[in-house]
Amino acid sequence: MGYERVAPGYKTLGAYYFNSDLENITVNVSQAILKDKVTITINTGLQRDDLDHSKASATRRFVGAVNLNYIPTERIQATLNYSSFQTYMNMKPQSDYINQTSMFENIDTLNYVQIAQNANASINWLTLKNEKQTQMLNLNLSFQDASDQQGGVVVNGSASQFYNLTGSYHLAFIKQGMGVTLGYNSSYNTIGKNNFFTMGPILSINTKLLNKTLSTGLSTAYSLSNSLGIRQSSVLNVRLNATYTVLKKHNLTFCVMNQNRNQVTKGTSYDMTATLGYGYSFK
Repeated sequence: MGYERVAPGYKTLGAYYFNSDLENITVNVSQAILKDKVTITINTGLQRDDLDHSKASATRRFVGAVNLNYIPTERIQATLNYSSFQTYMNMKPQSDYINQTSMFENIDTLNYVQIAQNANASINWLTLKNEKQTQMLNLNLSFQDASDQQGGVVVNGSASQFYNLTGSYHLAFIKQGMGVTLGYNSSYNTIGKNNFFTMGPILSINTKLLNKTLSTGLSTAYSLSNSLGIRQSSVLNVRLNATYTVLKKHNLTFCVMNQNRNQVTKGTSYDMTATLGYGYSFK
């Protein structure tokens, strides 16, 4: 359990503190069960301000999160987590109460609530592991929901949902220092009365050369976007990057990215970005 309080107008070393006028109460619990194969973690907290009741508005924030980690075997790991973030604001415009001409003029501006929920589930399966290579399969599903409430009613057009599903297969050749990843990504989101669907494959290849002093990578991704069942755009990305290490302390990096975007309303456009960098490590 934890408790933190920073008084209104708090100063440190003669200057105003970055955060003030807040109170935090947190509770964290973690427990392993089923011979340590399952771990459950729960985090929750409450934050509020206007500690001396002098502000025109008061805000309360509530955060809750639950995480479940399951490892049935050495090669399989699954995680499931959920979190909710809620901000509650109570407006106290005293001057509006005094000067309003109708008792219903500010009735819907007193309480304002923002709610965001997140959920994520993933599974990693190490299908093969030996001295020559490793193979891994990954599946990830995420969900996010957000909305604004005013006077206990969801504000029109403020609700949104986002779903994302990603699957990938990774193959690594240990002695050659080479890895190949093939994946597919799809996402669906709704905002108000509109909905958008995006999907496409991803391919990346990474390898190390010159006694592992040169790391190179090549990746490409293609995606299609639809809205209300109508094709909106297609995007093709190709990215090449390289990092060369000299005398263990000097790093030269180079990256070039080419993008081909075809939009129904704007036509076709091409973009190319190249980046060259130098880094030095003092270790």
